[in-house]
Amino acid sequence: MSRLLEPGTSVLVATLLVGVTISGIILIRSRPATSEPATAANLGVAYFLKKAELTGMGQDGNILYRITAAEAAQSLDDESIRMTDVHLIYEPASAIPWDMVADTGRIPPDGNIIQLEGRVLAVSRDGNESATTIRTSYLEVDPERRTANTEARVIIEFDKRKVNATGLQADLERNKFKLLSNVNGKFFP
Repeated sequence: MSRLLEPGTSVLVATLLVGVTISGIILIRSRPATSEPATAANLGVAYFLKKAELTGMGQDGNILYRITAAEAAQSLDDESIRMTDVHLIYEPASAIPWDMVADTGRIPPDGNIIQLEGRVLAVSRDGNESATTIRTSYLEVDPERRTANTEARVIIEFDKRKVNATGLQADLERNKFKLLSNVNGKFFP
């Protein structure tokens, strides 16, 4: 008689088959019923642009200012926009005679303020009067209110005059400045 048909071998094979079946059922039941969809990796940036241009509209719907930047990126964490090599210019029709450049800039999530940082330079481009130049390391610009503020050290140059101060509140539309503290200057004939 063949060895496969012996009574002890048949019981062993039957036991193995029952064990495999029970193991398979346990394995199938232990898996989750639905698999979770694969998610994309979080890169931390909503968008990234090179040679970006952002346009701000006034309440009348006309273009008020333009911001150009070598790079602009929006953060997923707080939805702020960070920029490098920033240039903010009011449109000529807005009659605000200011151009501003900075190493970096940031627009917070609410989008009402533009924070310029690094080497910040603001120059009036009004042809009727002499140019006014503001130099600082930080400047907050509210383009709709046409104001600029800082608590940092500032240097203002106008009509062969140079004034140093700490802190500035500027009305860009009226070309008026309020220096906050530590004001001193040089006046040349």
